[in-house]
Amino acid sequence: MKLSLLGWRKQKPLGIITILFIALSWLPPKVSAAEKCLRYDPEVVTLTGTLKREVLPGPPSYESFENGDKPISYWFVYLKKPICVFGNEVEYPNLVPKENISIIELIMDDSRIYKRKRHLLNKIVKIRGTLFPRDFGSQFTEVLIMVTRVEDVTQSK
Repeated sequence: MKLSLLGWRKQKPLGIITILFIALSWLPPKVSAAEKCLRYDPEVVTLTGTLKREVLPGPPSYESFENGDKPISYWFVYLKKPICVFGNEVEYPNLVPKENISIIELIMDDSRIYKRKRHLLNKIVKIRGTLFPRDFGSQFTEVLIMVTRVEDVTQSK
């Protein structure tokens, strides 16, 4: 008796299982975006990376110093490991997952935090807050975080 698959002859069950295992191992893993990705607001996340400050073009166009845009300091976290972010069904139902995100712009609603946490620039930190997608030209990364806490990793050990 022959198997119709590739004209192979009847094999021992162990041989067929081995062949199927090898064939399936070549396929990319089927992991849903919800399982492997973080979610946007309201989920609270903690990210680890290097805290950096960069001066980038600000108003009026947020495009070019040469064209007269004002220099503005922005804070970013350069993540130790890239992340994926998945839109939640209520606030962001039409967003596709954003993959391989390695730089996230920080948004802090209390400007005093910038002064209090300035000593952490260029250090590895933990950032806690909620993620949200870029929706303005004045935002420089695809994903941003509304920060609730910034901690020095060396002090949290």
